[in-house]
Amino acid sequence: AKEFFMLAARYTGGRIVIGWEPRGDWHEHRDTLEDIICGVGVIHVVDPFRRKPVVCSGQKILYLRLHGIGGREVNYKYKYTDEDLRRLVWIVRGYIDEYTFKEVYIMFNNVYMGEDAQRFRDIARAEGLEVL
Repeated sequence: AKEFFMLAARYTGGRIVIGWEPRGDWHEHRDTLEDIICGVGVIHVVDPFRRKPVVCSGQKILYLRLHGIGGREVNYKYKYTDEDLRRLVWIVRGYIDEYTFKEVYIMFNNVYMGEDAQRFRDIARAEGLEVL
């Protein structure tokens, strides 16, 4: 994986930000993830309801991808509750405060993605987060 990302970074000349959402048991090998991600400057993409991202020194962007809560690794039919979305605001605010990210991207990867994203936007704004 490290060689692939090094080649990709070289090919793009550093003009493109690369994110990686490793699947399988990668999360059980955090030291290896840190070596790869921080070694080549890739953004670690995670579902924040399942695990914490590897964050590297100087990283300014956080990318979160939500696959639904409960059961298996993905639950595309899950519809987030307002309480879930308030918890997500709390999680995002914590990451911003701890790591001083300049930008946070959130991808709702579920059947209700449009509706859930709009509700999150409204809740986040009401909680004082700047949302575009």
